[in-house]
Amino acid sequence: MPALPHSPALVIGGMHRSGTSLLASLVHGAGMPMGQRLLAAGNGNVAGHYEDLDFVELHERILVGNGLGSEGFTADRLPTIPDRARHEALALVAARRGLGTPWGWKDPRTVLLLDDWAEMVPEARFILVFRAPWEVADSLFRRGDPAFFHNPPLALSVWQHYNRNLVGFAARHPDRCLVRELPQVIAGPGDLFDAIRRQFGIPLGAPPADRFHDGLLHTSADGARARLVKTSCPEAWTTYLELRRWAGTTTPLPDAVPIEVDRVAVFEWARAAAADRREADAVAHAATLEARLAEALRERDASREAGKRLEAQCAALSTACTAHAAECGAAAATLAEAHATAAALRARLASWQATAADIQAALATIDRFRGDTDLAGRFAHQWPDTAQPTAA
Repeated sequence: MPALPHSPALVIGGMHRSGTSLLASLVHGAGMPMGQRLLAAGNGNVAGHYEDLDFVELHERILVGNGLGSEGFTADRLPTIPDRARHEALALVAARRGLGTPWGWKDPRTVLLLDDWAEMVPEARFILVFRAPWEVADSLFRRGDPAFFHNPPLALSVWQHYNRNLVGFAARHPDRCLVRELPQVIAGPGDLFDAIRRQFGIPLGAPPADRFHDGLLHTSADGARARLVKTSCPEAWTTYLELRRWAGTTTPLPDAVPIEVDRVAVFEWARAAAADRREADAVAHAATLEARLAEALRERDASREAGKRLEAQCAALSTACTAHAAECGAAAATLAEAHATAAALRARLASWQATAADIQAALATIDRFRGDTDLAGRFAHQWPDTAQPTAA
C-alpha cells in the first residue's frame, strides 16, 4: 500500500443497531481517539455511542438539508453534500489531521455518505460492520423508535438500503475496506485488530477486554424471524448472504425456509419486541427501586444505630455533668469558707495593727519622759539594762 500523505484515519460504518458502538469502543480503548466530543450514553446504548459529535451534527445537517430525517432512516435515498457542508467537512478533516496522530470516527449515517468521505479523506480506511437483519429490526423495535413502531416493515427496508450501499462501496474500494459481521467482532476482536494493522498499517494496541456487557446485545438463533425476513423482504436475505461472503462468515445460518406470512406478522413482531423491551425496562426499574429501597433501609438502620450511640453518649455526658455539678458545689462551699476565714484573719490583722499602733504611741510617750528622775525611778525596773541617771 502506498505511503499516505497524512496520519491514517479509521472510519467505522454500519447500519444502526449493528454493533458500531461496540467496535468504536474497542478501537478507542486500543489507543485511537474516536473524537473530542463523544455522544453520551442514551436509550438503547447505555455503554456509550463513541460518536464524534462534530461528525454527527454535520451529518444531521446534511440529511435535513436533503429533506430527510436527522436519524438517517431512509430506505431509498443517498443524500448529496451541498457546497457549504462540504467546506465544513473539509475544515473538520483538516482539524483532525492537524493533530498529527491517527484518528477516526463512527456514525451509522456515514454509510449514506461513504463515497463522499472516501473522496474527501483519501487516507481513510473503513471497517464496515453488519448484523443479521432480523436482529437489527428486533433491536430497533425494542428501542421504540416511532418511525418503526408505526411502520415496522420500514426497519428491514432501511437495513437493506444501508447494507446494499455498504456492499457496493466495499466492492469499489476493496483495498480500503474490511467487512465483518458483529459475531466475528465479539468472538475475535484480536483477529480483527491484526487485520487492521496488517492491511491498513494502522498501529492499534490490544483491544480492551472490558467492553463486552452481557444483556446489551439480543441475539436469536430461532429461525422464525429469519424466515419472516426471507419471506417479507427477500432482498434483505440476499444482501445478508452477500455480506457474509465478504466477511468470510462460516457460522451456520438459521433454518429460513420461506413461509406464508402477511404484513400483519411484521407488525405483531414489532409490537411483541416493544412489549418485551417495556417488560425488561419495568423489571430493571423494579430492580433499581428494590436496590434503592434496600439502601434506604440500610441507611435507616445505620441512622438508628448512630442515634442509639448518640443517646448513650448524651446520657454519659449528663451523668458526668451531674457529678461535675456536685464537685463544683463542694468547691464553691470550700471557697466561701476560705473567703470567710480570710475575712476573719484580715479583721484580726487589722486589730493587731491597731494594737501595735497604740503600743508604739505609748512607747514614744515613755521615751519622752525617760529623763524624768522620779518617773525614771518608778519605771527603772522596766529597763534593767539601762544605766541609772546621775543625781544633780
